[in-house]
Amino acid sequence: MHYQDNLYELGSDEIFHIIHLVGNPKEGILYCYVDYFCTYKYLVLLDEEYKGEELTETYCYDLINNQTLNRRVNLDYNKNTLIDFFINKDKKPFDRVKKAFDHAISIGLKRQDDFHRAELLDEAVKDSLGSLPENTILTKVILDKAANEVVNKIMPYIFRKNEKQ
Repeated sequence: MHYQDNLYELGSDEIFHIIHLVGNPKEGILYCYVDYFCTYKYLVLLDEEYKGEELTETYCYDLINNQTLNRRVNLDYNKNTLIDFFINKDKKPFDRVKKAFDHAISIGLKRQDDFHRAELLDEAVKDSLGSLPENTILTKVILDKAANEVVNKIMPYIFRKNEKQ
């Protein structure tokens, strides 16, 4: 595992995968950083005697918007530093792992919550206004009925959510 701070910029509502490949022939190393869901973070030593071309390539995929991102990864280790990570790796990275999981889970829960509320609202509108003919004038009585339907659909959800907190 490789839970170093400030390797890349992470927005509060972002979750992505990153693969960052570095080849340094002067140091004789080829390694990559792999990060899944901004949660599972690994440093992989691919070659300790690398003689190929110098390279730095990054692939980042945004899981929320389903698109690739241009993201800079601040990772440029020399051979000694890289080997030291493997020898003296953090034996108990629990706080950093928990922080990474909390980030991903909070985004997932918020998205799920937003989706559920939108479904309830759509259902309430369909139940109250869906049977009306097109171009019906929305009177106070009709709007009151729609508002009551929204309250009846949403309030049990809000009460259950508050009970859990």
